Amino acid sequence: PLVIALEVSQGMLASDVPPSRMERAKHKIEDLLATRTGADTALIAYAGSAHLVVPLTNDPELIKPYLEGLRPEIMPSEGDVAAQALTMAEALLQARDVAGTIVFITDGIGAQNARPFADRQERNALAILQMLPEGKQDATLAAIDAQRVQVSADNSDVAQLEKALATAYQQALREDDRLAWKDNGGWLAWPAALLALLWFRRGWGLGAVA
Repeated sequence: PLVIALEVSQGMLASDVPPSRMERAKHKIEDLLATRTGADTALIAYAGSAHLVVPLTNDPELIKPYLEGLRPEIMPSEGDVAAQALTMAEALLQARDVAGTIVFITDGIGAQNARPFADRQERNALAILQMLPEGKQDATLAAIDAQRVQVSADNSDVAQLEKALATAYQQALREDDRLAWKDNGGWLAWPAALLALLWFRRGWGLGAVA
């Protein structure tokens, strides 16, 4: 499962990442959704408050119309409550059996949010798509323990995010005790195969014993 947290602030209207940081972010989300057929994805929008736009769903087409309608004017207040969006994302994933990934798409995070990001539980992976022009950096983003991906003109940034999601999912499977049989039960396949061969040999059969 993936939760996308999108910053919807006035700053995201800057055109230094053409056509604007906001529009490019929406395009990147659509490109990422195209790689996730059948996988659960949720969308959170935040500025001065955080809002669950679409809960976890395996239908990416459901997210697109809501994504297209997001703009700073519809947000209740201007500001930066990235930490609140993080808490909301963690709560969504907490109900899932397998750990997920949270991807923030933002041009920066205020210093007041630094502590919640530093203290967060690391059950779920965290990645950040930085909506900043090449060579520009945000100090708080740089200090967060997360996989940071620089927005690009091509799809190399989406490919990096997709790889991060795959890595996080494989790690979650390895840490799930219920799936340990995949690693430890392989030796049982050989006796089972031999029994199957004996079953099909002429004159062999398994019957009830009186």
